Amino acid sequence: MFILAGISILILGLYIGSFVTAVAFRIASEEKTFVLRSKCDNCEVVLSFLHLIPILGYILCKGKCIKCKKSISIKYTIWEVLHGCAYLLNFYVFQNNMLAFFLFCSVTSILFLISIIDIQVMYIYDIHIIILFIFFVGFLYSVGELKITPFSFIKAGIPLCFKVLYENIRTKITKEKVIVIGIGDIKLFTILFFLLDFSKSIMIILEAGLIGMLFGLLKRQVDDNHYPFIPSISLSLYTLFIWVFL
Repeated sequence: MFILAGISILILGLYIGSFVTAVAFRIASEEKTFVLRSKCDNCEVVLSFLHLIPILGYILCKGKCIKCKKSISIKYTIWEVLHGCAYLLNFYVFQNNMLAFFLFCSVTSILFLISIIDIQVMYIYDIHIIILFIFFVGFLYSVGELKITPFSFIKAGIPLCFKVLYENIRTKITKEKVIVIGIGDIKLFTILFFLLDFSKSIMIILEAGLIGMLFGLLKRQVDDNHYPFIPSISLSLYTLFIWVFL
């Protein structure tokens, strides 16, 4: 029974991952999100339902467009697989609390969405932060981890204060304007500092920083100016709660 449920969750995760990936790339390219059907990036031929099946569709068309035969980037399939595996892991961890499972899956999908957008355009939209906040609050409540106190409002201001103070000091020293972290990243950190205890917030910062450094070293060979930090924060947040409840 568990295996059958796991397979069903994996398939669900793959399909939702396919949808989230498509939406993220459309938002990043400023296309109509829900109106247009999926199409080839090169010749813009509309893809059939068969070719939109996660993983299988990519295999059936041999990684190429059915019309122009140009190779289709495997990045779409990679995001789908990662999303499906994340849903499966969520089910393994939260199978005894289905409300927490569905809420954490929602949080997972939103983290995927903002991570893909940040990688593409290095920007995070306020509406996505608000939606993430709502589902994250629901998840924390469902697992008994929602503990908002007057001190939470003070903690929430730490990320912005650090950004302003540190960047001003660096700017005065170097005599050049320094931007260490984007305002979108600060908004996400603000949510985490507000909702989580101080120790978890610091753990997420340290892990995200380490992941960001590794990612930066890899990207340095390709693009010195493109360092999206949202994926690092998202991965750090996700792995923290998987580890805590595993």
